[in-house]
Amino acid sequence: MSRMHIAGDKGPAFVDPGKGSQSEERAPSLFHEGLEAQKHGDLVLAITKYKAALQTGDQSFDLFFNLGLCLDKQDDVEGAITAFQSASELYPLHRPTLLHLASLHIEKGAKEESLRYWAKYSQLQI
Repeated sequence: MSRMHIAGDKGPAFVDPGKGSQSEERAPSLFHEGLEAQKHGDLVLAITKYKAALQTGDQSFDLFFNLGLCLDKQDDVEGAITAFQSASELYPLHRPTLLHLASLHIEKGAKEESLRYWAKYSQLQI
């Protein structure tokens, strides 16, 4: 099912590593392996690597956001919502995350929740 996107604010196809915390030496490697898989379109492998990074204690925004993107593309609405909510807790003013959450909640049929994210999204300055 296609979701609405606001022109010019679709967000990136993936997010390169930023300032997220990495609790173990292996976590950055798993994240980067997932990122490479995602860049090459292997979403199943990317999801596997991202979930493995989570198991090591990595709780970075980039990890949750990219996991959400992959799960969304795999039509795992519940999983994507969970990942984007975790990303939003770490970076509450990230417009693409709010947009994804609003759109996913519409797809899920949760109008009230969707409106809550749309309201947050629309209040932010560009």
